This record gives sequence, structure tokens and C-alpha cells, in this order.
Amino acid sequence: MQISLPVPDSITTWTASAFVMTENLGLGLTEKPAELTVFQDFFLSLNLPAYIIRGEELVLEVVLFNYLQEELEVTVIIAESDAFEFVFPDSEAVAMASVRRLLVEPEGGATVLVPVRPLVLGDVPIAVKAVSSAAADFVRTTVLVKAEGRPQSFSSSLLLDLPASRSGSVAFRFPPGVVDGSQRVSVTAIACLTVCAEGDLLGPSISGLDSLVQMPYGCGEQNMIHFAPNVYVLRYLSTRGPLDPALQNRAIDYMLKGYEQQLSYQRADGSFSAFGQQDSSGSTWLTAFVLRCLLQARPWVGVDGRVLESAAAWLAAQRAVGGAAAEPGTVIHSELQGGLDGPMSLTAYVLVALLEDAYIRVSGSDPVLVPSAAAPLSVCQAQYASRVTSALAYLEARLDQGVSSNYSLSLLSYALALAGSPASHAALNRLIGRADLKDGVPTWSSPDAGLSSSWQPRSADIEMASYVLLSLHQLNRVDEGLSLMKWLSQQRNHLGGYGSTQDTVVALQALSTFAALQGSERSYLDVTVTNGDSDVVADFHIDQDNMLLLQSRQ
Repeated sequence: MQISLPVPDSITTWTASAFVMTENLGLGLTEKPAELTVFQDFFLSLNLPAYIIRGEELVLEVVLFNYLQEELEVTVIIAESDAFEFVFPDSEAVAMASVRRLLVEPEGGATVLVPVRPLVLGDVPIAVKAVSSAAADFVRTTVLVKAEGRPQSFSSSLLLDLPASRSGSVAFRFPPGVVDGSQRVSVTAIACLTVCAEGDLLGPSISGLDSLVQMPYGCGEQNMIHFAPNVYVLRYLSTRGPLDPALQNRAIDYMLKGYEQQLSYQRADGSFSAFGQQDSSGSTWLTAFVLRCLLQARPWVGVDGRVLESAAAWLAAQRAVGGAAAEPGTVIHSELQGGLDGPMSLTAYVLVALLEDAYIRVSGSDPVLVPSAAAPLSVCQAQYASRVTSALAYLEARLDQGVSSNYSLSLLSYALALAGSPASHAALNRLIGRADLKDGVPTWSSPDAGLSSSWQPRSADIEMASYVLLSLHQLNRVDEGLSLMKWLSQQRNHLGGYGSTQDTVVALQALSTFAALQGSERSYLDVTVTNGDSDVVADFHIDQDNMLLLQSRQ
């Protein structure tokens, strides 16, 4: 039997093997594969970069190879296109810009350099032909041309909670100074769980987990920038069931590596700092952040109880006059701290770290030691209960004196709610009374948080909304948070996260807490997207099989 196949247009060596199966002799194989070396006596190669920026000059490097035994006079022709123009010095006279002629020695090579300037964005086609009396070759390829300037993205979400055949709209404008031709609009659709529509509240965040789940690295602060989102993503997955085993395993592997690396930044006294023993002191805030994340990570990472115990003991000792938390260390990556704006918010943050994971529970004003299944009794020392009592008294006293910062009040409200303080409802009600209502949704801002540098809400605004949701959940006032939950889910960027590590972590925690309360009935949804001229630009069908698939059209 003979099989005729065309030789692929590639200079390489191909191998072929065969086997036979018979009833009497079984399986038979060739002794060794047959090899076929494909070669050309004359060919060209075109060297191009991965991409260039519009306005830059690109030098087309055409390399000719002549393996014949004779010298060749070669004409190189570059196909002209409206997508680029030829560029030459004023002193260089060229009869035909797209044509070059040269001699190529036998068994030798030569190079032709032709500068061009792309005029359009996208994939620009490049076609080159080399012709001689003895042989010829032709290559067609593309080079990607990107817009000049710095890419920026803006996300606007529309939560479809509508009856059949109803519509909603999203309006936006491109910012001034946008580079002409660089504008791109992508329309995406994914199911999001609310009280009235079935789906998954964290669907957009799940679809963007490849950007949220990352390998931790760097100093003690940088390591946590990437470690923390892994924890809260998996915390959500555990409430909704495993969705992608490969992604879940990768996140757990990253967490294990991040945990091992973070241990190198724990000091002998149990605290954490950016560079461990090299720093003069541990950081109260970083130690609280690490403790908070490690407590949440225990279902997937075998965290040493001694690590948690020593960190909590050090935190308990960082006490200033009046019960406030003291900060003897420094934080290099201040953006990690979110909207933290003083000793009161730091004290509330430390209290949250100590109370959030059932190490200590407080009933009224009396601390009760409650070891969780993963926390041995030795971890729950009386000194932690004493620290909780003093911190709680300090925060309640500050609440009575008046709290001007909305951010501090939001964090204080959550800390009081976790502690079971009788003042927790009053603190939360005071914060809700300061809210700005936008389309019926309460939002908060803090003058100390600075101006937003984009269309998105400031990171501190996201944190405050998240702490309000967590407080409402803790105080069994979930119904009051439904509109805020929808607003928070709409503020995510195109990757499913938010503007910084701290607001992403707290927002994911709040959304996952609410998502765990929702059911997941079957749903079917057909969505048609039109532009201002009523032209259909995209159609999406969402059902139970693809409800977590982020469908996109550009």
C-alpha cells in the first residue's frame, strides 16, 4: 500500500512510524522510524518583532539563503499596502520603494533591510517575494501594531433583574485625550445570583480567577498582596462547592508556597514585618493582616498553631494608653492598609483579626474562650480575652465621643458586631445615617481617602461598603444589605477584582458571605445587546451549563 502526501512547507525533519495488529502474531512495530528531511536550496526568512507601537518605524529584515552552487541575482519585492508606508532618508534615491535587487553568493546568504512605518492598528499584513532565474520563495505574515499611550480600562455593570422583554441601559464616555483608534468596547454576560435571579453572585470574580489567584512572592508585605486573594477565593468556593479542580489545586499550591515564604518574615517575638529579623520591630497592622488571612486559610493549609499563638500573643501586647493598639513598626506598601487612618481604625482591625475566626467569642461584656476545631485550647489564652475587653472598651468610648471618619466608623461597626457589643447597632445606624443615596443605594466616602483616579469608586469606598455588608450579616440584618450587595457586585473591574489588594479581599469576603446564603436554582436567560442605533451587537444565552462562563463580544 502506498500513501502520497504533500510535503509540508517547513524546513525540518519529519519522522514516520507504523504498526500492525494481527490475530496470529499480535502487535508488530517498525524497528525504527523513517525520517524525511525537507529542505529548500533557496528560501527567505522574515524577522519581525512580536509587536510595534503605531508611529514607530519598523525595519523589515529579509534574510536570503542560497544553497545552490551558483551566484543568484535576486529581486526582492515587498507587496505594497495601505496599512504601512515605506520610509527612506532624503539622500537615498529609490526608483521603486517596494523592490530591491542584489547578488547572493553560492552557498551563502544576504540581508535586505527595508524600513516601513505602520499607519493602522491591529494585525498589519506583510508579504515578501524573492525571485531569481533558478528559484523563488514567498512569505506572508502579519505584525501586530498597538496604539501609543498607556492602556486604561473602565468597567460598568448592569445587573439584569428584569421581567421578560424588558431592557436596561449602560451609558459611558471615553475620557478626554484618548488615543484615536485605540478605543475598544467588550460586552460580557454572566449569571449573578441575587434574591430575584438565579445564578452565581461571584461569577465575574470566578471567571477572572486567573488574575486574582497568583503566586505569592517578594517581601513580607508583597507576599501577602498575592496570598490574601487566594484565601478568600477558596473560602467562597468552599461555600458553593468545587467549580474547577485544576484552579482550586493551583490556588492551594500557591497558598502553601505563600505560607512557607511568609514564615521567613515572622520575627522571634511572633510578629511579622516586611523583612523579618532585619527590621527593628514587627508591624502591628501586618501581623494582624497575616493572622487574619492565616486563620481563614486553615481549611486548606496546615498552619502551625504555634505561629498563630505567637502572632496573637504579640498583638495582644501592643497596647497603648486607654486600650488602643500601638504600632511600633512601619508599613512600606501603605496601599495594603486600605483606608486605615489612625489608632482607632488600627485597634478595630486588630480586634477583627482576633475575633473573626472563633478564637475568642464575646458575649456582652464578658469574654468567652471558644477554641475552634482547628485551634487547640492552648491558643486561646486569657491574655487575648483581656486584650479584647480593653480594645472593646476603647472603641465603645470613642464611639460615645464621636467618630468623624466614615472609614473608621465602618471598621469600628464591624469590630463591635463581631464582639457582640450592645453598641454595635448604634454604630452601624450612625454610619447608615451618613450614607449618600445614589439610585436608592447607600454609599460612603471619606474626605481623607483622596480623589479617585478613574471612573471606579475609590478603594476606601469599596472597603466601607464591604464592612457595612459584613456588619449587617453579623447583626442578622441581611435584608437591609441587598441593594448594597448588588452595587458592590457591579463595581468589579474586568478581571473580577477591585482597585487594590485590601478592597478586593474585603469585598470578596463580603460577597462570599452573602453568596453563601443564596440558593442556586436552574435559570435560563436570553440577553440581546444593542447600541445607540438599535443595532444588535451581541446575543447571549445563559443556562445552568454555562452560568459561570464569562461570555464576551468585542
